[in-house]
Amino acid sequence: MPEPDIQKLLREGIAAAKVAAKKNQSSATNNQKGRALHLLSQVIELDETNAQAWLWLSTVVDSFDDRITCFNNVLALDPDNQAAQAGLTLVKKQQVA
Repeated sequence: MPEPDIQKLLREGIAAAKVAAKKNQSSATNNQKGRALHLLSQVIELDETNAQAWLWLSTVVDSFDDRITCFNNVLALDPDNQAAQAGLTLVKKQQVA
């Protein structure tokens, strides 16, 4: 069995996450969220140092704790990542509210 193409999985996961991010929460959108979660999780299983996959995964996980984990993993790999810094700040504010 050939090795999975990490970049292809990442591209497909990002595309699915973008569809899932749309405000209209139809069943198709929810299916894309699940697909994004699956694809991005596969990328991380193959390469847990993929900061981009961790960042996009943060957009499709359901809990505050999972989002915080994603952002912390991005920041461990890329301490200057502004998107992860902003996301972590936002999630912590939402968690308190």
